[in-house]
Amino acid sequence: SITLKVEVKKERVFRSGLETPIPVLQLAKFEVGLEKLKLEFMETGADWILNAVLKGFSHKITEIVQDNLKEQIVKQVHILLEQMNSFIDSNPDLLMNALGITMADIEESIVCV
Repeated sequence: SITLKVEVKKERVFRSGLETPIPVLQLAKFEVGLEKLKLEFMETGADWILNAVLKGFSHKITEIVQDNLKEQIVKQVHILLEQMNSFIDSNPDLLMNALGITMADIEESIVCV
């Protein structure tokens, strides 16, 4: 299963020397879980031995595939959010009107460094 939660937050940016709040989309929750990954060798002439080896390593293989899948999905989601935030930055009213909210309704994004 894959769980993604994207939230609208408020960030403050400086434009022309003035601090201006803008809405941004941020990934708030992300989970990837693979219950079971089924791999099977077929028509190799040594299926029985190769499948026995796979069965012994199935948990580790599932873990590796899950980690790689999670890494690739989060990378693509961040790229997408950057693109969407660039669009929102130049058209914030479009997002706010579509969601029926104002800047006062949005929580401040707090970044710890």
